[in-house]
Amino acid sequence: MLGNQDTLYAAGENTRQYFQDCYIEGTVDFIFGEATAVFQNCIIKSLSDSYVTAASTRPGQRFGFVFFNCKLISDASAQKVFLGRPWRPFAKTVFIKSDLGPHIFPAGWDPWTGDVMFSEKTKTAYYAEFGNTGNGATIKERVKWSRQLTAKEADGYTVEKILGGYDHWNPLGVK
Repeated sequence: MLGNQDTLYAAGENTRQYFQDCYIEGTVDFIFGEATAVFQNCIIKSLSDSYVTAASTRPGQRFGFVFFNCKLISDASAQKVFLGRPWRPFAKTVFIKSDLGPHIFPAGWDPWTGDVMFSEKTKTAYYAEFGNTGNGATIKERVKWSRQLTAKEADGYTVEKILGGYDHWNPLGVK
């Protein structure tokens, strides 16, 4: 998926989406929306200094965007890229065992300070990481309102658990 700003709109409250082995590139908030979405083994390329995600997860929604084993790369001009910023309060984005390139800004996440609701968003956003590698995975300067998952918490993130819903949808077809 090639684009600039708003490349992939994960649209639809209460929808579930699964992206596997995809190549997605863009600029500002190029993966955004309110759906529960899993990105597995994807290459995510930032074309400029910007934000990879802008989740607008609804209150009470268990999961937002979850990235498993993804590789975040950038164009040579991109030197300051954030993993995400909350489009709405209660935004949820998690990166697990992904390779974060050197373009990822040490703070990791941005509060979207230009928005009048930014202080509320930092209180309700759920931005987490577990087991990431690469130059952009250093956590010592991450924003205080993000979190590092424990191994037990990370075990709660599987494609089946995230996308299962009430109908137990299993996009992998594994029993």
